[in-house]
Amino acid sequence: MRSILALVVFSFLALPAMAMDWLTTPYWEIAGPKDRHTWVEIMNYSDLKEATEPAKVLHISIISRKKGAPVWDIRWERDHIAITPEALRRSVVGPFKTKSVKPERFYWAFVEWEKAEKEGKAPVCTTSLQEYLTSQGKK
Repeated sequence: MRSILALVVFSFLALPAMAMDWLTTPYWEIAGPKDRHTWVEIMNYSDLKEATEPAKVLHISIISRKKGAPVWDIRWERDHIAITPEALRRSVVGPFKTKSVKPERFYWAFVEWEKAEKEGKAPVCTTSLQEYLTSQGKK
């Protein structure tokens, strides 16, 4: 009986991690304040769909909206974060249904990240978004 229970519990806990196929959607819900919907948008999503090899780094924005607010009433929590797929997988709750936001803020921040990358100083989140944001002084 214990082995069956352990198998059921393992299957339940492992399902979300195994079911996260980055090609299904660019929008993923993450934990945030209870009064807000908080999600990431994978900004290099179209590149992922065309890639022949798995991505080593995803480029995301963190966006939130007060629950019940109009869809256009968003807040940019972070314009750009480079993150490994494993770190994002540890951070997401599940897929999030929304529409794309205008990416200008992301592109400006991404250009700065690319400059830092050329200098060998570009940060990449390898833990989880919560740990990364805490280490950066932002929650």
